[in-house]
Amino acid sequence: MAAYAVKSDESRTPADVLDSPEDQLPFSSSSRWAQDLHLLAHFISHTSKTLSFRQDMLCMWQNQVPKDFVHYPFLAHGVLAIAALHLAALDKSRERDYSLSYHLHMSKGIRAFREALAKRDGQFDAPCFAMAHLLAADSLASISDNAPQDCDGSTSPLSLETILRLIVIVRGFQNITLQVEGSGDGDGDPTKLPYGVDPRFPEEAPPSLPREVISEFAALRDRIIQEEDSYESSGSLEALSQLEVLERMLAHRKPKTTTANINRSNDVDPGLFAKWLVTVPEQYVTNLHKRHPLALQVLAGFAKLARSLGHLWYFQNWSSNALKAIQDTT
Repeated sequence: MAAYAVKSDESRTPADVLDSPEDQLPFSSSSRWAQDLHLLAHFISHTSKTLSFRQDMLCMWQNQVPKDFVHYPFLAHGVLAIAALHLAALDKSRERDYSLSYHLHMSKGIRAFREALAKRDGQFDAPCFAMAHLLAADSLASISDNAPQDCDGSTSPLSLETILRLIVIVRGFQNITLQVEGSGDGDGDPTKLPYGVDPRFPEEAPPSLPREVISEFAALRDRIIQEEDSYESSGSLEALSQLEVLERMLAHRKPKTTTANINRSNDVDPGLFAKWLVTVPEQYVTNLHKRHPLALQVLAGFAKLARSLGHLWYFQNWSSNALKAIQDTT
């Protein structure tokens, strides 16, 4: 990796990098093309394998998305930003340099993405679907030990606000996903799905949970009914029910310890966790913003389940960090 490491330029400040006059599309600057190619190669060979364990998603990241770089600059910048963030996590000796690349590409990518969404007419479905996933991974990383450094080299302190901001961001992508899901018209035609990827998870018959776990869910459900008013409790109860379904789905999936053998059907896929954040009721999110103790307890249960993804760089110590932030609030 050292031979391809980002070249440090001590004469440039973070502001110089972020504000430098470059064309919108990556690879357009002769001073950056080698670095961007290095980031792209790393994304295709390594980062792509950490974003999902589904074969259709891997095909999307490695084969389909790179083809759209020329037509969708926001997608190119998004890919390069996530690759830089991954490399910053892997090579701490070059973390500062990779972090600058991350900020450069992410700032340009978000700006271009906003412009694309503003004039969206349907042709952006697949690239926007991919970009939404990249931004979700970026948001999830903000809770992990590999959270992006700020431009001054520091890392923002983690708090419940960080988690709430993550939930709001991930839920903001729901409309894109729902619109993409509807593009197939329910006929199962893969040509009508984004890059041939079905954003829905297969329906499963979750197995039973151990008796003690069922009892814990029942006890928390009773407390929510007794201690919250009916309107507020409806959101927390629905979030708890969805959390129980998630735990049932994970019960027969084997947590991974590496990114090898990514195609095994029983692996815990990170998309299952993002789905819970997206589908919990709005009232539950409101309860979290109001710091309702029982709503926070449900969130703590979700954080504990995230331990099964601790081997992924953007989930490293995610569970412990989230639990500490929740405990510091209560």
